[in-house]
Amino acid sequence: DNYGHITPLFIEKIFEYGKDFLREQYKIITDSFAKAHSDILPEYQRYIAVITLADTVLDICLGVDEETALSNAVKNALKILRLIPTITEIDDTTREINSIKGFIAENQSRFIGGNVDTDKIQKFYGTIESDCIYITVAAMKQACTDGGFNYDKVVTDLITAGVILPSNKIKKGYKNPLKTFQKKLGKTNSDCYKIVFSDSE
Repeated sequence: DNYGHITPLFIEKIFEYGKDFLREQYKIITDSFAKAHSDILPEYQRYIAVITLADTVLDICLGVDEETALSNAVKNALKILRLIPTITEIDDTTREINSIKGFIAENQSRFIGGNVDTDKIQKFYGTIESDCIYITVAAMKQACTDGGFNYDKVVTDLITAGVILPSNKIKKGYKNPLKTFQKKLGKTNSDCYKIVFSDSE
């Protein structure tokens, strides 16, 4: 009955609710997930929260009342969360990789640029290229802070795992190659980590 109509209805409803309402609902959802599944990584909870919020808005577009739509979406999401490995079931390096991937995904538009001052925003985050991602030292530190990880340990673990590719350059007076590359971001040269995720990651 709704063939061809649901997408514009969905988008109209999002604009009708506005950012403040959606952020409020998103927080309610993430808080409920954190309470029910504190042993699951926050980034997984955030991913499922976005899907839950979308499902809620979709049901409302199809005529379900708001309270029932949210309740049903949360119930379904909690079933999905039970299938996700807990923190204790995931090794440290995998958790670190997932956290960094989550940070990059959440800030993808800032790496790519677009309808923003690309020079200003990319010099903090970095850039996404066809074969790798350059993430600035500042952004890596922010990603580690957001994920609750130790920055130095993450860098060491990701180099060992082959996710961070160190530079071949050796700074004068040092024996080991540099961990970072100098990357031109807009008009600025920034120290960046070169990241390559394998297909299995």
